[in-house]
Amino acid sequence: MAWERALPLKELQEKKRHHLKLNNQDILLIWHEDDIHAIQSQCPHFKLPLGKGEVTKKCTIICPFHQSEFDLKTGKVKCWSPWPKMISKFLGKLSKEKPLKIYPTKLKDNIIWIDA
Repeated sequence: MAWERALPLKELQEKKRHHLKLNNQDILLIWHEDDIHAIQSQCPHFKLPLGKGEVTKKCTIICPFHQSEFDLKTGKVKCWSPWPKMISKFLGKLSKEKPLKIYPTKLKDNIIWIDA
């Protein structure tokens, strides 16, 4: 992996989210509680987009499709495929539990850099 220029901090602070592709990696940048989070842009469950996922006060993101929940700092699974309730156990078994990939970030001269 190598450090790649992403975008100005101010732009992320204004938009709150920004999707980009670096080194063939689809990355979602999130500005949450005065912190930068760079995560894989697709849920590891069925590779569905996380761009409209709910970001919670406990610093997690919830997949808008099957409600899997991931820690934004560590990528750790907090909840795996709990929805829809009638078939969630089946859907959860179709793809074993996988953490969300987290990308290291740094700020230099108010520009966000990502190790991707």
